[in-house]
Amino acid sequence: MVPPDPRNVARALTHITGVDIAPDDVHMQLISKHADRMVQRVTVGTDIYFLKVFDNTREEARTACEREVFAMTVLRDTGLAPQLLAFNRSGAFIITEPVPGLMLEAALTNDTLAERAFQIGEWSARYIAYQPRRETDIDWFDYIRQYSGIVTRETEIEARQLFSGRPTPDFALAKHDQSPMNFILTPDETLIGIDFERTRFKPIGWDVIAAAWVLLKRYPDREADITASLCAGWKSVEQENVPDVPADVVAYFARQAVQTDWARKPYR
Repeated sequence: MVPPDPRNVARALTHITGVDIAPDDVHMQLISKHADRMVQRVTVGTDIYFLKVFDNTREEARTACEREVFAMTVLRDTGLAPQLLAFNRSGAFIITEPVPGLMLEAALTNDTLAERAFQIGEWSARYIAYQPRRETDIDWFDYIRQYSGIVTRETEIEARQLFSGRPTPDFALAKHDQSPMNFILTPDETLIGIDFERTRFKPIGWDVIAAAWVLLKRYPDREADITASLCAGWKSVEQENVPDVPADVVAYFARQAVQTDWARKPYR
């Protein structure tokens, strides 16, 4: 894919700032690039912005852009995500304010694991309060066994005993991508979420489960600490109509995802 037309970026920045910005004033530096999206640092004089561009020739990438725009619009002024400054659907790009700090990946060690897991759990609970919901009448066993490899022939009896008849909470729009590369830790230790292109309707609390399998894959001997810290972080946020996340569901799903090849398959 190719970078966006500087004229489109200049027009978007002119709209943001109220100052007439010429295409020649826009300087873009590539930060990361994938098959159907890229992130660039944009400098105009002393002002800095971040530009995320999606390949508008691919339907999947256009959909990812729409997901990102929706999520960041919902999270505007919440402190949970960078401020969305502008977006261009035809050009399939978004512009956000810069966020100081470092990727959570760089601050995640065996010593800080419990603290960072707590923060992810807390962030996830705050995030879900802003998301649209759908009612559901499925139980945890029927939901979990939809995922190939999570309920196996060897584990079906255990899973049925643990989860059959236990209804899931309502579905809400989960972030569905809890990689430490998708969070920024600011200098004052605030966690900021980035990359919302994989959002999906999942049972409330799904992002705790998603975080658990990511962290357990990295720290396979810390299952109890990971589960307890994520659930404690989630529970620390007092808000109405947000149920607790069942720790046994978190631990079971994460363990099975790591032990099978499920966690290496594309996001569902």
